[in-house]
Amino acid sequence: MGRTRKVSEIKSALTKKGFAEKKGGNHLKYKYRSKKLTEPLYTIISHGKDEYGINLLDKMAYQLNLTNGQLLEFIDCDISKRDYYELMQDRGVISR
Repeated sequence: MGRTRKVSEIKSALTKKGFAEKKGGNHLKYKYRSKKLTEPLYTIISHGKDEYGINLLDKMAYQLNLTNGQLLEFIDCDISKRDYYELMQDRGVISR
């Protein structure tokens, strides 16, 4: 699949992986829910976009502590909720 993703696919992947949506202003904020977070973990989606290209996906990957390739797998559901949790534990974002 190409290097763009529909915003609806991104939103769906985020909520399936444990992120909660918070509306406000021109953006939607998706914040990861876990009591074991060692630092905030969130990303922002603009209301006005239907699709994200490589530039916005790169920024989102950084916010979610993922590589660009991992973000695409995350959105395409090749990375499960459990896989993401374990990745964040490995990176020290979630305590063990």
